[in-house]
Amino acid sequence: KCLIPGELVNETVSVQTSNDGVTFSVSDLITFTAVPRIVVKSIQPPLVGFENDQVFISGEGFYDSDSLCCKLGSLDPKLFVAEFLSPNLVTCKWKKLASATEPGLHMIAVSNNCQDFTHLDGDSAIRITSELSSLTAATVDLETGPVTGGSV
Repeated sequence: KCLIPGELVNETVSVQTSNDGVTFSVSDLITFTAVPRIVVKSIQPPLVGFENDQVFISGEGFYDSDSLCCKLGSLDPKLFVAEFLSPNLVTCKWKKLASATEPGLHMIAVSNNCQDFTHLDGDSAIRITSELSSLTAATVDLETGPVTGGSV
C-alpha cells in the first residue's frame, strides 16, 4: 500500500519498491498517475429497470481509462459496463440484475481504477423496479393539448 501526496494530482510518477526502506528497485519501473477523486453530482434517470438499462452519472473527475467501472451497492462491478463520455459524464449500463438484487433504492458508485469507489450515500441513489419494463402506452385519448400543464 502506498500513500499518495495530494500535490501529485494529475502528475505521472515512477513507483519503486523496497523491502527495507533503504534499497529501492531500479528496474521494471512502474508509472502511476494520481487523479482527483470523483465527485458525483447527479444520476439520471432516478428510476430504472432490472434489464438492459443504464444511468447517466454527471460530476467531476471522471478519467478515460480501461479501469473505469461502476457498481450498485456491494454488487460485483463485473455486472456493469462504465463508459466514459467526458470528464463530467459517464454511463453505467447493465444487462440483467434480477437474480443479483431486489427492487428498491440502491446506491451507485463509480471508480476510475475499479478499486477506489465514490462514497455510497443518499445523493447517489437510484430506484430499481421490476415493473418498469412492463410499462407501455396502450392508447392516447387526446391528440392535442396545451404546451404546459396539460394531460395526455
